[in-house]
Amino acid sequence: LAHREFIPAAYMQFSSPKGKKLFGKIGVRIEYSQVKLRSEKENIYQTKHHLFIAPSLMGQYKINKQHSISLAFSRRISRPTYPQLNPYMSMLDATTFEQGNPYLQPETSDNVAFNYHLNTKIVDFSANLYFSYTHNYITEITILKDSLLLLTYINGLSELRTGLDLHLTLQPAKWVDIDLNTNTYYVNANGKYEKLDLSNKGWVNSSLVELNFKP
Repeated sequence: LAHREFIPAAYMQFSSPKGKKLFGKIGVRIEYSQVKLRSEKENIYQTKHHLFIAPSLMGQYKINKQHSISLAFSRRISRPTYPQLNPYMSMLDATTFEQGNPYLQPETSDNVAFNYHLNTKIVDFSANLYFSYTHNYITEITILKDSLLLLTYINGLSELRTGLDLHLTLQPAKWVDIDLNTNTYYVNANGKYEKLDLSNKGWVNSSLVELNFKP
């Protein structure tokens, strides 16, 4: 499979002067992409064109030297990688194979995040409340084909994700610091592929406690 991408892009950004209590940025990214896929064996000769406009906005307010809050909005695009597009099967084990999907579409997401940050000599704490909506999200599925287990990639319809990310670093002494991280979010995904229902929703949590000693 021959895979070529040509993506020219233009950026524009305006920001207020730093050093003040209120600081802001506003910008936009405009890109045009041309993606070519060629395969004589699979009879694939396709060229995709896509115009993507991604605005961004960020505002930060410093309550004092230790406390600050910020609000950000961004729009992003994520294109399928070569292994996800490659239609030729590769063996993972005796009964499991992986095969890409050359008809995958890019996934686009809109993201909003609100952040609170506290920074002192001993404590560094941040709380990030976020919301994300992804259209045409790329996901891996497993299907049974000719008595073989086949892993492949498809586009779902949409995925909504909202959650809270907490990070705390404590440094009670110069020779030790403690990192606490936890991320709790709710996800609601929708989509269908032939007879397969991709709907999935529920809560997810991942947490980490780390002790660092510096003798």
